[in-house]
Amino acid sequence: AQGYLTHTLPVKPLTTFHVKSLVSVIWMFLIHLFSLLSVFGLIYALVDPMIWKIISPDIFASFENVAYEMYGLTMLEYTAMLIVSITLSPVITMMMIGLSCSIGQLFHRQKVAASIVAGIILYFVNQIISTAFSIPQFIETDLSDYSGIAANYGPTIWGTLGISAIFALICYIGCNII
Repeated sequence: AQGYLTHTLPVKPLTTFHVKSLVSVIWMFLIHLFSLLSVFGLIYALVDPMIWKIISPDIFASFENVAYEMYGLTMLEYTAMLIVSITLSPVITMMMIGLSCSIGQLFHRQKVAASIVAGIILYFVNQIISTAFSIPQFIETDLSDYSGIAANYGPTIWGTLGISAIFALICYIGCNII
């Protein structure tokens, strides 16, 4: 299909990249969603059905209290963070794959090996940058005190997600330049 579009219709290569990236992100998001639903389905199938009648909203309220004490996040903030993380993860992955393939194409020989090595390097760079951001947030925190962790947890995770989004944008720009 790509050859047909690029050779017979006036479609720019960047448009093809956008379409491939969008379709890949949608597929990866659906895979994440169906994996999550299958895990919940397995849990539901394995647990005695009577347990669902016993669970009351009070359990969720106590879970929210514990989560707030430990992490300093309300259930709404935690859910928003999960949604952003699950949505951003496939985007980051696809942009890193796109950039590593673009870098691999710059080599005259061993293009696949160069793409794989570039992908590994990009992954490690992303992890190192995220960790370098996270560590200073907890250096002076007493990790035995939940309030210290709670004060830093939310901003650290949001900051890490922001850094990952910037990294995905840099990968996207790199794909467009190369």
